[in-house]
Amino acid sequence: MDDGKKIIVNTAAQYSRTFINTCLSLYTVRLVLNVLGQDDYGIYALVASIVAMLGFLTNAMVVTTQRHLSYSYGKEGKERVRQLFSNSVLMHIAISLLLVAVLFSIKGFIFSNYLQIADDKRPEAMQVYLLSIVMLFVTFNNAPFKALYIARENIAFISCVEVFDGFLKLGFALLLSCVDAEKLPIYALMMLAVQVVQFLAFSLFAIWKFEECSPRRFWRDSNRADMKLLAGFAGWTTYGTGSIVLRNQGLAIVMNHYLGTAVNAAYGISQQIYANLAFLSSSIVNAMNPQLMKAEGSGDRQRMLLLAQKESKVILVILSLVFIPLSVEMPNLLSIWLGSEQVNLYTVPLCQCMMFSLMIDQATYGLHAVMQAVGRIRNYTLLMYTPKILLLFVMWGVFENGYGIRGVLIAYMSVEALVALMRIPYVKMAVGLNVGEYLRDTIVRVLPLMLVLAVVSWGMTQLSHHTLSFLWTIPTSVLLGVLFVWKGVLSKEEQEKLCEILKKKRR
Repeated sequence: MDDGKKIIVNTAAQYSRTFINTCLSLYTVRLVLNVLGQDDYGIYALVASIVAMLGFLTNAMVVTTQRHLSYSYGKEGKERVRQLFSNSVLMHIAISLLLVAVLFSIKGFIFSNYLQIADDKRPEAMQVYLLSIVMLFVTFNNAPFKALYIARENIAFISCVEVFDGFLKLGFALLLSCVDAEKLPIYALMMLAVQVVQFLAFSLFAIWKFEECSPRRFWRDSNRADMKLLAGFAGWTTYGTGSIVLRNQGLAIVMNHYLGTAVNAAYGISQQIYANLAFLSSSIVNAMNPQLMKAEGSGDRQRMLLLAQKESKVILVILSLVFIPLSVEMPNLLSIWLGSEQVNLYTVPLCQCMMFSLMIDQATYGLHAVMQAVGRIRNYTLLMYTPKILLLFVMWGVFENGYGIRGVLIAYMSVEALVALMRIPYVKMAVGLNVGEYLRDTIVRVLPLMLVLAVVSWGMTQLSHHTLSFLWTIPTSVLLGVLFVWKGVLSKEEQEKLCEILKKKRR
């Protein structure tokens, strides 16, 4: 399968996975909430979130391992990939054991000083906490195997396993209603079982299919140099992902201090929407980054920069097609999903802000992949992610000066725009990016599409003020947007390449 076809197949697999799992998740959450009740479900969400906050470490390790494996596939071959993979597995085991020890040792402090849980529910909450620690251990050690699949561009298998997980969670939710014992720890045990099944699927298939994954060589391949190489990259990647987690959690605390709990409910909804829609861009990243990093590993920097340019363009096109119509119809969509009584005055602007902030950030995200491929990420990470932490101080100043929620949203999007723009001159200085060509092929080409989508979506909402107007506004806007992409955004070469791939697929 050629490179272009791999990208399309992998992207289609991830979009299919997202659609199926989103539908399954919406129904599963409803079932679990009805069976557990709001109190028990709230306890599970609260206790599990303490452990889940460390999930950003897992994402950082996936990025680290995948980058070095993809780079080595392009430069040094499978023997070197096996050595790096073996050391990555050993490092994941060591770090996860350390995390388990720390979380287990502080459980008394957390339950005594941090969590407000009724005395009769504490034993169940403690069981959930311990099961969540085991879940973190399993999930963390799944990271190198998932990174190996991404590096080998076998993303369709990842999507199949995660869809199976979605059905498994639905099955457990139906089974939970038949359980007579205490349902809260049983539900936590079911979620642990889902993670164990996923780990076995990824690890056993990798051991059977890929010669780079050889458990008998894990210890023999261990060496301090590779550990140091992986740990150094992972440290700066962790700083980046940790900065985002700190910003998000800190922003919730700052807004709560000035505006009360109503804004936290709206912020929580906006974060759920953000997390689900962010997968649109991550699917492109996962599909294209392995080829981008292989190109850098093989010494073909021009191809690497070209792929980064295409990645930014494709992400911006897809996010525009989805985000702009959704944003215009956000009030109606939230009223249908949550009920009009659950939508307060903060919900719509926060959701719209999160969507546009993601689109602004992702407009130059292909350049982020460039710096990962090159491997010089210390200064880049400090420069690009420190403003995200400093945003908390800006938010405090905005509230103190009486600008309110609108000032906060403007400040939030302004920082995202600043970081997105800073990537362009930084990558030019680091690797010689052609700024004019990059801007012409990405931002300039996509701006007319964004304008068309905004005008069409807004115009259709003015013609009909019905609550269900999104049923025709969004499909019409997307269809016209796709036609405009074909005529006005894609170059002639890109049109020919896409036609060629579709013809081969049809045959």
